[in-house]
Amino acid sequence: MNRLRGIEMFKSLKKDTYFKKLSALLKYYYSEGKITLFDGEIFKKMESTYICALPVALQIKYARYFFPEGSCYERSLYMFLALDDAILVRGDIKSLEYLYGKDDAGHGWIELGNFVYDSTVMLKFDKNIYYALYKCSNVEKINKEDYLKASRDFVKQSVSYDIKDFLPNGEKRMQLASIIEQLKNNTELMNDEHFIIDLENYLALTNYDEQEIKEEQSQFLSRKINLDKLM
Repeated sequence: MNRLRGIEMFKSLKKDTYFKKLSALLKYYYSEGKITLFDGEIFKKMESTYICALPVALQIKYARYFFPEGSCYERSLYMFLALDDAILVRGDIKSLEYLYGKDDAGHGWIELGNFVYDSTVMLKFDKNIYYALYKCSNVEKINKEDYLKASRDFVKQSVSYDIKDFLPNGEKRMQLASIIEQLKNNTELMNDEHFIIDLENYLALTNYDEQEIKEEQSQFLSRKINLDKLM
């Protein structure tokens, strides 16, 4: 029993030491500019990629509303699809291992050149520093070309690279109408003034008007019913 208690105490001490060191190093590298917040430039690059009818930039900027806790794979995937030359990465990191165990240590991030973008903490890291801080292991990477080949159906259905898809008579106009209705039911989201401004700016680019969109939906349903009858 004493031996087991000693092992557990050692593990606890090792864990505490790791997180204290991690916290100190994060603060140091941040002060040295080796770790930075996501800046306007990276969000600008993600503005013209749309997943589920909304700009990736908008969804990452307000990720707390769009992604549940622990959704690092989804967040990093969205960024990956929106950024040219990005590499999608999956691997185990030591902080999650200490918190949840080895079986739940998996994490997702993207790499651009010599930098890591971690959308869970919304920080950009020097790649070497990131790997040293989090002691990354079991790392797997995929580039855009290979991912698109393997996930062609998902990309075709959910991802757009042209805002014309959401303009009146656009191929995915009704998808936009549907997602806006869902957003309006999210009270917390619709009370965020900064989000409302960014959303309205996007909708203005799509010529979105509530009354007109209702008429468009009605016309769309009528056409669908007529097509179903013909079949």
